Amino acid sequence: MEIYKIMVLVAVIALASGCTLPGETGTAVSTKGIVINSLSFNPSQLEGMDEGVLALEIQNLGSVTARDVKAYIYGMDTSNAWTVVSDQGTIDYDFGELNAPDVVNNIPSFPATATWTFTPTSPAPEGVPLEYNPAVRVCYNYNATATAKFTVISKEELKQERNRGSLTYTDVSTRNSGGPISIDITSRQPIVVSSTQTAKTLAVNVKVTNNDLTTGVVYLPTADCMKLGSGEFNRVEVTVKIPSIGETHTGTILLSDGKTGSKTFTFSNIPNDVVKQDMDIIFKTTYGYSVDASTRFMQIEDSL
Repeated sequence: MEIYKIMVLVAVIALASGCTLPGETGTAVSTKGIVINSLSFNPSQLEGMDEGVLALEIQNLGSVTARDVKAYIYGMDTSNAWTVVSDQGTIDYDFGELNAPDVVNNIPSFPATATWTFTPTSPAPEGVPLEYNPAVRVCYNYNATATAKFTVISKEELKQERNRGSLTYTDVSTRNSGGPISIDITSRQPIVVSSTQTAKTLAVNVKVTNNDLTTGVVYLPTADCMKLGSGEFNRVEVTVKIPSIGETHTGTILLSDGKTGSKTFTFSNIPNDVVKQDMDIIFKTTYGYSVDASTRFMQIEDSL
């Protein structure tokens, strides 16, 4: 009985601390890249020609280094009504690269901060308080890698297993690196190898998911995140490789609803003598991603 109590106590402590018990998997993969921890404006009410400061804090919660990280101000008339300058001396802020957490050594990533000084070019009209809603868009380039092992089967073997009653279909399990974009195989295995007059082919259905749709937008990494064209946003270019047959394909997948998109990649270097075997597949992509946040402040006439 005492041993049982000790085992229960250890299990409770492990669960409470976030540790895993024997037989369980490790920490879930992050579905975030860069997140905006905070955005604030101080003071929240400006009098007359007083200045205010917009403060931003961001952090990389994914699994790879975020590159070309920049923050842009919008939602304000920065040409006439306000002079806006960051602590870098420019209106756009360049963070450069932000490292991801070190999961192996349990070291979190470090937040990065930026500030902008807002100076009005004129006071608020007498008796008419003005409300402003400055917004920030943080844009960056990110990499994603996914791997999977799946089973392929010839049509002849498929028929034999079906006749024997031993044919079963299962989902393909895909391992993704942490980040807002994930890649999965929607084809169920075993995947049938088709035959043509010249070759054996294998069609693999690939799905891309934007896991942070409520706050983030994905786009092609060469695009300007502040001026996205219709052919640039909600698109991810994916490279798919099956190493054992030495074949690689690249294609752009459209996320028509902003959340998911699919594409079929057809491989033609399948061995002629394949009956039933496992194959490894590797997915890679580099994409642009942006997250937004906004805050508010008031400008009133000078009380003096």
